[in-house]
Amino acid sequence: MTPTTAPARPDASGTAPVDARVPARRLLPLAAQHVLAMIAAPVSTVFLTAGTLRLAPGTTASLLSAVLVLCGAGALLQSLGVWRIGARLPFVMLPGGAATALFLQIAQDHGTPTAAGSVLSRRRCSSPSSRSTRAWSGSSRRSSWASPSCSSASP
Repeated sequence: MTPTTAPARPDASGTAPVDARVPARRLLPLAAQHVLAMIAAPVSTVFLTAGTLRLAPGTTASLLSAVLVLCGAGALLQSLGVWRIGARLPFVMLPGGAATALFLQIAQDHGTPTAAGSVLSRRRCSSPSSRSTRAWSGSSRRSSWASPSCSSASP
């Protein structure tokens, strides 16, 4: 049997300890730590991308500016919400991780325009006679998930 802890009880003012206000002398260092940790991801991602693609310093600066602006816009959109978009929770939208590694690998193998297109593309191109397309769509006709510009031939 695992021991359980009793839930925190409210103090005299009726506030649970987890919801109590933190004094400024403790709050400011924690806030600074969060800001520094939050800005490390976009900055390191931009410099990793710029170094891998051998971008000029001016282009790197423009990319860093764009990434920071979009991170801020994404965080505001997620936190505040617009219409039915956004979680209305304090999210911070940051780049990085596996998506960056995949982008850089595609850019090195096939060029930056192809990598950018692979990020922007939402549909997969497939040959109408491809076995996987026929298996997925149940017929030899072009599947509904292949872009019309991928192939114009009909079987």
